Order: sequence, then C-alpha cells, then structure tokens
Amino acid sequence: MGLLFLLLPPAEVILGIKLAKAFGGWWVLAGLLGGAVLGSMLIRLRGQAFFRKAMAAMQRQEMPAEELVGGIAWYVAGALLIFPGFISDVLALVVLLPPVRRRVLNRFRRQAEEQLVRMNGGAAFQWTSQGGWQTPQGSQASGDVFEGEGREIIEDAPRLADTTAQPGEREIGPGSRRD
Repeated sequence: MGLLFLLLPPAEVILGIKLAKAFGGWWVLAGLLGGAVLGSMLIRLRGQAFFRKAMAAMQRQEMPAEELVGGIAWYVAGALLIFPGFISDVLALVVLLPPVRRRVLNRFRRQAEEQLVRMNGGAAFQWTSQGGWQTPQGSQASGDVFEGEGREIIEDAPRLADTTAQPGEREIGPGSRRD
C-alpha cells in the first residue's frame, strides 16, 4: 500500500503530460479542476449525510456500520478526486462502486465480531438483520452478571475447625465420632 502512495504522484504526472499532448493542456487542466470541485462537493454533501445517518443509528442503539463505511468511502473518494491526477479519479470511482463498499462493510463486520468475541471471553456474537450485535440462542454469554465470592477446596489439605457452629452444637471434625 505504501508503494502505491510512492508511485502514484510520478504516474499521475506522466499520464497528465501524455494527455496534455494528446488533447491539449487546457482540457487536462479543466479536468483536474473539475475533479477537485466534484471531490469537495462529495465530501461536503454526501459524506456528512452518511455521518448524520450514523449518529441517528447510534441514537436508536443500532450499530452504524453501513453508514460509517459508506461515509468513509465518500470521504476517501472525495479526497482522491481532489488529489490532482486522473489515476486517483479512477480510484475514486472504484471506491464508490457498491460491490467494493459491500466488501469493505463485510470485512468491517467480521473484524468487529472478532473483537467482540475477544473482549467477551470467547462468547459468540452475530450480526442481526435489525442491524445490531447479539449472542446467538444457547450461547454461554447470556448477558446476566452475578456477583459473588468463591474459594478453592483442596481435598488433601488439612482442615481448620469450623468456627461457624452455633452455641450448643458440637463440632464434628477429623477423629471425632457422631453419636
């Protein structure tokens, strides 16, 4: 990925020079300015709309994965259009294709599910059709939390006398007989 960012500017310059020789410098300059204007409009209008939808989904206590991925895709596409060059413009159009966004969304969901499982001690989570995460039926993670204390009982260890016996009761311990 780093190599892409390293090679993109020289490739954009070379392609720009070839296009300027073929179609004229003014047309290339007009295309670059038009891409920058379109990119800034995408960021301003569509990107912000997706983030407003994400906020509304969070207020409804739903996972806004689709809205966030969509909003980020529009922002990335807008930034690629603003970046001067025609290769970045083509990349921006690829980012906006619905199959590409769906693939990124599915990857985001899978990574979020793996993170939830890690955070919850191996309990399984599933993405529901209503747009939220929940444990599947019969899973160990039921959501109930119980507080308590516990102690380990070692069978071979010597035992101390029970101090919880009530007055008048006789303690039964090792070596004593019950009548």
